[in-house]
Amino acid sequence: MKNIINKSFKGLPPKYYLHHFKRGFLLGIFLLSMASSTYGDADDTKFIAVGLVALVLLIIVSLYPYTRFVYELIIKFIFGDFSWGNPIIGKLVYLFMMTQLFAYTLIISPVSLIYLYIINTIQERKSIQS
Repeated sequence: MKNIINKSFKGLPPKYYLHHFKRGFLLGIFLLSMASSTYGDADDTKFIAVGLVALVLLIIVSLYPYTRFVYELIIKFIFGDFSWGNPIIGKLVYLFMMTQLFAYTLIISPVSLIYLYIINTIQERKSIQS
């Protein structure tokens, strides 16, 4: 079990993971502030609801870099090294895709974890054989 966790969750470079974790964290803080402001008076149900939202957002934020990894693999496969000509349009597309990936993180991230596990297993077998 430890081998599976090491090959999948530790498969991304730390710099890549932290870069996208920070961006996901900022989006998560924004969504949490919106969720906490939607409830009226401060009572027990507000604290429970905001606490549950914070827990779900913590899980999503920690898995977001894996979702971004799969997205970038697919985009590089289809388009190659692609950049938008207009930086404003590029940033708008980036923000739109960031929110979409954030919303579907719980669905997409298992694909990334399986991919990382398979790739790391193949690399480990190649290093043992050579």
